[in-house]
Amino acid sequence: LMWSLDLERWRKTREALRSLRAMCRLRGIRLIGFAFPMQFELYPGYRYPQPHRTIAENFRVLGIPFYDARAALSRSPNGDELFPKRYDIIHPSGQAYDFLARDLLLDMAKRGWVHGTF
Repeated sequence: LMWSLDLERWRKTREALRSLRAMCRLRGIRLIGFAFPMQFELYPGYRYPQPHRTIAENFRVLGIPFYDARAALSRSPNGDELFPKRYDIIHPSGQAYDFLARDLLLDMAKRGWVHGTF
């Protein structure tokens, strides 16, 4: 996790996000940040949230809405069980993607980006 401490990489990331934000605004495109957790980030008592917090803070500082998939999956009754293959900590199940799609849709509705009953 040494990359998470590299301030120069974070600066370059913010510059790229700032450019992307400007391009989206110019074209009337809504932009939202999305961080996807690895399985171990959902374990009870996970004690290294700083990289995730830094990602969220970068979006906040730039005024770009942020959807926190880690927080959403933590609210799921299945939590880290949404990762069915124990050796694959990156790819969750279809159930996880379904849960996130529904939760993201609700988040977008709260922002006034979509309308309807979900």
